[in-house]
Formats: sequence, structure tokens, C-alpha cells
Amino acid sequence: MSEQITIEKSLRDWWSRVKAGQVGALPAILGLLVLCIVFGSLSSVFLTPGNFANLLTQAAAVTVIAMGLVFVLLLGEIDLSAGYAAGVCGAILVIMVTEMDFAWYIAFPVSILGGIILGAGIGYLVAQLKIPSFVVTLATFLAFQGLLLLLVGEGGTIRIEDPVILAVENKNLSVSASWIFFFVTSGAYVLSGLWKFTKRRRAGLVDNLFKFWLIKSIGLVIIGAAATSALTVERSNNHTTRQLAWNSLCSTSDSCFACGSNFCTHAHVVWLTYLRSRWKCRSRATRRYQCKDGSHHCIHDLFWFCCSRWNDLRFSR
Repeated sequence: MSEQITIEKSLRDWWSRVKAGQVGALPAILGLLVLCIVFGSLSSVFLTPGNFANLLTQAAAVTVIAMGLVFVLLLGEIDLSAGYAAGVCGAILVIMVTEMDFAWYIAFPVSILGGIILGAGIGYLVAQLKIPSFVVTLATFLAFQGLLLLLVGEGGTIRIEDPVILAVENKNLSVSASWIFFFVTSGAYVLSGLWKFTKRRRAGLVDNLFKFWLIKSIGLVIIGAAATSALTVERSNNHTTRQLAWNSLCSTSDSCFACGSNFCTHAHVVWLTYLRSRWKCRSRATRRYQCKDGSHHCIHDLFWFCCSRWNDLRFSR
């Protein structure tokens, strides 16, 4: 049997399973596509890279919890207390950093250890004592709420000032770090797949679906590269500010050489305001040049033009 026929047979088997009710992840994928189409048609901002970057940041915690719940659901069980268990672990981390003055690299492993203890206790009740997971997790759902109230207190919020924790929550990776992360994860995925097929060949097993895996891996790598490229595009307002200031200077340059008075002063104000916001140099940014000679204004224009070009090179990616 040829490899192409094997791929076609695999696709037919998958379609037979779908018709039999074994849909797998198909409803989730179709639902995601429908949501993207609906919200994309309602708003022109939804399908932009900036919005997807915000969605990834906002959904990161829920995504990590969902990844753990997948294994619970594959075993035919359920965990109703996963959200509050994560909340208890987060409260342990924050309290150790803010109130107990522990470093984040000490508080973080302790919070992870707390999560392991909570999960191990639930697992023991379900696996060893044979209590239904619905009953156990419903009880721990209520218990973890009370534990969280005891840890946090009546205020309900704790202010975080640790720069590392704030950076993990709010800051982004640099462009170079993003691409390094992409290449490392993609390379690890491809090498793990190749290692699996190598072990199968050494064991004397036939790998008829190697080409199918290769096509899937290439597709995932291309999608990951496209996502990394889209999410590393400059999304701040600095580029727009520079462009507006540059357009203002270009529109007044001809008149500047003609009269050397009001138009040049306007260009100075635009550039000085911009440079004050970028360099935080208030004393220099608030200067006003009142030269009567137009040539002096043009000299100032040339000086600030050179400064602006250097500034673009300095802050450009």
C-alpha cells in the first residue's frame, strides 16, 4: 500500500469517526472560527494583531488552567475547583512577596508546591477513596473559596510592586527574544517527532504516516512563524507620533526658507514637544528661538532635523 493511499485511508477513517459522533476537537475549532468571523464582521479592530496580543495576555491564566483540565476530562472526570485552586496559589505567591518580603524566585516554587499539594489531596480522595470527582471538587470548590478569603482578608486585593511579577503580567518579549522562543519551541517539537519515528524504525515498526506528520509539522511551523511575525510588529503610538511630526516639518520646510519666522517656530514647537516626550529634557524642550534673521531659523531647522533623524535611528527597531 502506498503512502498516499495510507493518508487517504486515515482521512476516511477520521471522517467515519466524526459521523459516528467522535468529533474530538472539531466543535471547538469550528466555534473559534465562527467567533472570529462574527466579531471580525462587527468590529474592524478584532482581527488586528494588537487585539490578538491583548487576548493572548488576558487569556493566559485561563489557558494554563484549561491545559491541566484536559487530562482530567480525558480520564472521564471533572474538576470544579481548578479556578479557586489557582487563586489560592496566586494568593500564596503574592502574600510571600508583599507581606513576608520573600524574593519572587522563592515564593514562586512555594506557590507551585501549594498547587501540587492541593491537587494531590483531591486526587487521593478520588483515586484511592473512590469518591466521585464531582462530589470532591464541589466540596473543595467551596473550601478553597474560604481559604482564599482567609489568605487575602477583608480587603480582597493585594497591591503587587515586585518588578519581575509585574513584568511577567504586563510586559512583552523583545523581537529577538520572541523569535528565539519560536525557534526553540519549533525545533523542540520537530526534534521530538523525529526522535519518535527514529525509535519506531529501530523497533522494526513501519512508519507509513511520516509524510502526514511532516506536512502537519510544516503547517504548524508556518502558522507559528506568521503569528510571531504579526505579534512582533510595532503596535505603540510612537511610530504615529514620529510620522505626524515628520509630516509637519516637511510641510513647513519650504516656507521656512522663504520667511524664516512663524512656520519655523511652528516646526520647532512640534519637534521640541516630541523630543521632550522622548528624551524627557524639559529645559531644552521649552526653549523658544526668536531670531530675526531667517537664516538662523534655517540653521536651527537643520540642527533639529539631524536630531530627529538620530532619534528615529535610536528608537527604531
